[in-house]
Amino acid sequence: MPSVDEKGTTAMTELRAAWRRHVRHVNAAEKSREEVHQAIAQALQDGFRPRDVIDATGLSAESVRRIAREQGLPPLQKQAGVPVRRAERGGR
Repeated sequence: MPSVDEKGTTAMTELRAAWRRHVRHVNAAEKSREEVHQAIAQALQDGFRPRDVIDATGLSAESVRRIAREQGLPPLQKQAGVPVRRAERGGR
């Protein structure tokens, strides 16, 4: 049977490994988020309507406007009939 020190050392080794995996996943998610935001901005700059972005992503109109602002694009006009919480319905 392992001693208390051995259990503690094993637990701490497992904790450190789990934490490193967590940090890698968080960093990867942040990179992915930035890539998506850049792609949204590029689509809008290329002439796609906010509605097209909403339909492609399931994001709300407000999220698309916020991302566009964060990416330095001019303010987008609110479109009539675009649900604010579209993403809650699975994007379609």
